[in-house]
Amino acid sequence: MMWAVVKQRQKGRCDMTTMDNPIDFAVASRDSETLDMVTEAVKHGQAMLAYQPVVRSDPDHQIAFFEGLIRVTDSTGRVIPARDFMHVIENRELGREIDTLTLRLGLDALRQVPGLRLSLNMSARSIGYAPWLNVLEESFVKDDTIGSRLILEISEGSAMLVPELVVDFMDRLQTKGISFALDNFGSGYTALRYFKDFFFDIIIWIIFHLFNFVCRVAASARPPHGLTFSMGGPLDLPRLAPDRSARVYP
Repeated sequence: MMWAVVKQRQKGRCDMTTMDNPIDFAVASRDSETLDMVTEAVKHGQAMLAYQPVVRSDPDHQIAFFEGLIRVTDSTGRVIPARDFMHVIENRELGREIDTLTLRLGLDALRQVPGLRLSLNMSARSIGYAPWLNVLEESFVKDDTIGSRLILEISEGSAMLVPELVVDFMDRLQTKGISFALDNFGSGYTALRYFKDFFFDIIIWIIFHLFNFVCRVAASARPPHGLTFSMGGPLDLPRLAPDRSARVYP
């Protein structure tokens, strides 16, 4: 029965006869409507970046850089919550289009604010997406120094899907001064053997969220917590501990 629901949602419509109950129908209808809104918003460029500061852990807590988070808006200007659609579009072209729009907005901001250093999220699935690559190449034609202020964040799960492509992609773009961050490290399976090839400049540790509660309950959870964090030292990688209001950068 679940297969029938998914197939109907992929076609952009919801048929009550394929649902087990009215709640399933309501949820599927809402998801379909949200995707339609997002598709239209992206088509018309209805989006903006929200800037989250990443601060250093030194006493002065100076801002190291900003993370640009995409915010898609509907026709009235209201933000469509990312949690309502991001998990659905990851494997679709709409996800690639949002990555492209994010990059365009971020590069525009870097050109307008010379002192800005900015990180932008992208999926490894966008590596071979021609429109995304074209936006990046065009930016270097306008300003070949812009790469030194750009950080591209690739999530752990996304990078592990196509590690060889990610390694080649990083090799090519790091020559232009672009930095790379491995986002959500600790949220899934990571083959540590790839670290010698990846050359990420920053690791963002999601593992703090996973262990913080456990550490307060069971002392046995503390060794892996410390062990995972200490990995950044031998690898010579800055470590970021995610927080709702700001990120801390050693």
